[in-house]
Amino acid sequence: MRRSAIAFLLLSLATPAFALDHLEPERSSFDTKANLWDVDYNDMVLTNFKDLSGHDVVGRMIGLPSFHHEYGVGLSIHLGEWKVIAVESKMQLWGYYGRTPAEIAETHLPPDWRDIPVDRCEKRIDSALGARIANLWEVMLSATRFQEGEAVRWGADGKPQSGREIIVGGDGETFHFSASRMAGTTWSPAPDSPPGMLVDVAEAMIAYCRNDSPRNLAAIEQKTAALEHKLDESK
Repeated sequence: MRRSAIAFLLLSLATPAFALDHLEPERSSFDTKANLWDVDYNDMVLTNFKDLSGHDVVGRMIGLPSFHHEYGVGLSIHLGEWKVIAVESKMQLWGYYGRTPAEIAETHLPPDWRDIPVDRCEKRIDSALGARIANLWEVMLSATRFQEGEAVRWGADGKPQSGREIIVGGDGETFHFSASRMAGTTWSPAPDSPPGMLVDVAEAMIAYCRNDSPRNLAAIEQKTAALEHKLDESK
């Protein structure tokens, strides 16, 4: 979800909400708690970031900050060549949501959100490193699941006996990961958690795409190895 962070609290004994070791399933418009207004916004982002879709893209992350431009990164392979592709909207697409054309005209935004430019870069990456990164996406997405205890259990008195209550909280940043027809999300993850470390890998890829210095390449290697080690420890 965008803007409003979803915090899950136990109705009985609360557990730490954001120290998750896994991604969560993407919320759907079929979800009974869905905010249908999210759908149009998500479509805007995905349409403007069309370079991160397609058969060549084997892994993707899209970041939706509360107070900054939307951005994303993808890992692609074509004819054996691996590439990092990074994109960032020049203006915040969220500014269009819920505004009439007259209200948009009073802002600095173009009349049509499709006219917002997108910064794009593309850099080659070593095939061995590309494969390792792609495997991280696959492993993390394969472990996507709802939080433990999120399911509600109802008692004979018609009242909830357990489960998590969805509470609208403060602003943060939502990250959407996808690969191989799998998709998962995380909201402002703890830096030392697997989701947080996966975000670090993606952010390092973006930095390398913008400046392919040896230092930025080494950062991808380091963050990839750190997450690999973290996941191996949890087996």
